[in-house]
Amino acid sequence: LALLYNDKSVAEQHSIHLGFLTLQKPAFAELMSTIVPTVEDKIIFRRLVIDVVLATDIASNERQELFQSKWKEVFSSRANRNPAALRRHSVGTPIADSYEERSLGIKSSLRLNGATIEFNDVV
Repeated sequence: LALLYNDKSVAEQHSIHLGFLTLQKPAFAELMSTIVPTVEDKIIFRRLVIDVVLATDIASNERQELFQSKWKEVFSSRANRNPAALRRHSVGTPIADSYEERSLGIKSSLRLNGATIEFNDVV
């Protein structure tokens, strides 16, 4: 498995692989067509799930550093005094405006087919 995933986040990447294989089974067809009715929705959903799962890899120094920088940004006294920063924060958590920000942010949400899926503590 390590060779298959280039020795990076092996357990996490394998879990993602198994999860998506499971969701492709006929038993989950109705669920998937409800959650991700379009090809674009499927792409967004896949990227978000991958980001969420890979964020659980605590062995990654890069992710640790990113988390620490986001933590400082969110809870710095400067951000709390800035009205623009306050509008961007919900209970001290940044709300991302783009996919790139969502994949690096601490709070992410995905709106698909009338439902909002929210992920907290995504790094």
